[in-house]
Amino acid sequence: MFHPPKRFVFRRGAAADRDDALRILRLRLAEGAITPDEFERLRRAVDPLESDGNG
Repeated sequence: MFHPPKRFVFRRGAAADRDDALRILRLRLAEGAITPDEFERLRRAVDPLESDGNG
């Protein structure tokens, strides 16, 4: 009898990945690992509501 490979039971959506990326950026900014200008530039790249991705 053939049993197809099991898939992950829990799958995260793109929105959850984006939220995680923004949380990491905020933490890096708070730690001083990135400047406020770098934070804004990266935030616009991560958040599709802020950019069309071509900037």
